[in-house]
Amino acid sequence: MKHTLRATITALFLSVALPACGPPTVQGAESRYKANQDKLSAIVTRKPQAKAEIDGKVAEFRAEYDKAMKEDTDEKKISALSALSSRMETFINNVEPQAPKTGGANAPSDKLDAKPPPGTPPATPPATTPGGKLDGTPTAPASGGMGTPTAPASGGMGTAPTPTPTPAAPAPTAPAPTAPAGGMGGM
Repeated sequence: MKHTLRATITALFLSVALPACGPPTVQGAESRYKANQDKLSAIVTRKPQAKAEIDGKVAEFRAEYDKAMKEDTDEKKISALSALSSRMETFINNVEPQAPKTGGANAPSDKLDAKPPPGTPPATPPATTPGGKLDGTPTAPASGGMGTPTAPASGGMGTAPTPTPTPAAPAPTAPAPTAPAGGMGGM
């Protein structure tokens, strides 16, 4: 029973997935060829010293492309263009080898992190001042609307107003986090 169900699901998946891919077309093969031509043009821009070598190969590739397009059936055209594109890609990789993709500090997921370059001393955290919204002490009296001050802000829903502390000693530079005085944290 298990194997029959698995086989049915697999057959259903393949009957939907394979036609979506479709058979190769002459247009697809030409598109791959043109993409490789564009890559070669970009390499000439980046490496002008290799222009003569690349131009010679592009002329060979063009002659082979013209010969492939004269084939009598689409299957032969597709096969010839595919072989040509594979040779072009090999040439491109020889002229301008791609760096291997590895994880670590150069991984794509690490590119958006704001990390200093190696050898840079770590940045110091910004100085904080006590008396913020989340540490339970109000920073300004609450407003009753239209700019008229009323009672000081409370520490949470349904609790009494938090008294304003009187500074007896210099405040520490980084106060220890404390839980709000109940409720939803002054919302």
